[in-house]
Amino acid sequence: MYFCPGAQHAPHHVPREWADKYKGQFDKGWDHYREETFRRQKELGVIPQNTVMSRHDPDVQDWDSLSDDERKLYARMMEVFAGFLEHTDHYLGELIQFLKDIGEYDNTLIMLVSDNGSSAEGGPTGSVNENKFFNNVPDNLEQNLKALEDIGGPKYFNHFSWGWTHAGWRAVCPWPGTSFVESGRAFGDEITHDKLNALDASGWELYNLVDDPAETTDLADQEKARLIEMIGISSEGEPRPIAANGRGPQHPGHFLFPV
Repeated sequence: MYFCPGAQHAPHHVPREWADKYKGQFDKGWDHYREETFRRQKELGVIPQNTVMSRHDPDVQDWDSLSDDERKLYARMMEVFAGFLEHTDHYLGELIQFLKDIGEYDNTLIMLVSDNGSSAEGGPTGSVNENKFFNNVPDNLEQNLKALEDIGGPKYFNHFSWGWTHAGWRAVCPWPGTSFVESGRAFGDEITHDKLNALDASGWELYNLVDDPAETTDLADQEKARLIEMIGISSEGEPRPIAANGRGPQHPGHFLFPV
């Protein structure tokens, strides 16, 4: 059986009563919520006790700098998101209970797959029409405020502000380096191990996720030879050539030191 809920992908749609259960719970904002989540992760053993919180994303507004209207809008967007998650969890629980009721639970292998974590596609103001993002059209705060009472319903294709993800989009050239010009390559050039070995790795980041799960210390400069070697190994392992146009499977990313 393939069970595929919409959560937590946009649009964030959920019956109002599920979102209303979270009224007021996010009024302190994403800075406070981030600190509380980090604290709970340590308490639960999700992350090591010596983990250092990563820096505040410079693309994300400080909650205290926002207007009252902005805080009201963004808090409601997160209430909807939280209700969306609980709604999904509830019905997943019903599915599991059904398997138990018919005697098939112990004969069932459950696999959870997901495409990514929280998305920043809502941008700094959130969105009530995510198609704007896909067409490079900026969202308008005033228009979003007018939709406040209907966010989460079928009228809008809504997405919360990227402050709740503490993530921001940035353009990345698929080659090591910040641009094609600096890498000395043309758009569409194939990436090979030999070419990668000759390139500067300044556009990549490298973290030791065992000791630094929050990715606070970039080791790319300190471990440049290792980084270039790992990029080459990763490229060699792909079943097809990798084009420097962003469409191949290899993009600048994060690697774990071999242990």
